[in-house]
Amino acid sequence: MIIRSVVIIILLLTGGNTVRADAGYRVWVEFEMEGIKYFASFDSDLMYSEQYKKYFPSHKEIRYQEELFHELLNSDRTFIDYSFECSDNQIAAYKRKHWLDMSLFRLGGFENADRKKEYIFTQPVALERSEVRKKARFIKMFRGNDYGHHISQLIKTSDNEWIRKDKMTLLFDDEREGCSYLFYAARGRFSKKEITVLKKEVHADLHKENLMKEKIFDVLYKRKIIALSFCAC
Repeated sequence: MIIRSVVIIILLLTGGNTVRADAGYRVWVEFEMEGIKYFASFDSDLMYSEQYKKYFPSHKEIRYQEELFHELLNSDRTFIDYSFECSDNQIAAYKRKHWLDMSLFRLGGFENADRKKEYIFTQPVALERSEVRKKARFIKMFRGNDYGHHISQLIKTSDNEWIRKDKMTLLFDDEREGCSYLFYAARGRFSKKEITVLKKEVHADLHKENLMKEKIFDVLYKRKIIALSFCAC
């Protein structure tokens, strides 16, 4: 049963009590420059480094956050994002942050108590590292999405309001190559016949050789269907 597969994946990704059980995630830094807030990220694997381990007493805590931010800015480590390129003298950042309240979706009763939000970052920019060193005002660091989780990047924080009111229910699910997919919509929004057609269409799209889940998720979002995927890393 697919829900059981999802539960197993979620437990593998998020259920451990030690750092070694962590499957990996992005750590995000929020900072301000000249009145504009930015968000930049780095890999959680930094916590395994002897040089940086003092900042990570556990996978839930980051100590001396501002000190770490400036140390990273002055090191050869980059704040990266694979969705767009930056030069060695730049860092990848975003100007907008949105989030989806994951407690609004039933995931088999095994929702991760530590992770109530999935983040969406938009409006990417490449910032000169030298300018960030001189002008950045540190605000905070926070844990981002676990690797293997995916939602539509069109989702906005304001969507949580209608999603909450609509009381989302699971329409159907699917699997492909270690990934589980769940598709939610308002109860009664689609008839059984419409759901059957949707399920066949989405299944065909998900199992195409040139899978483009981002496009599939975005198209469904425009129909007020929220798609979630969980992949084993």
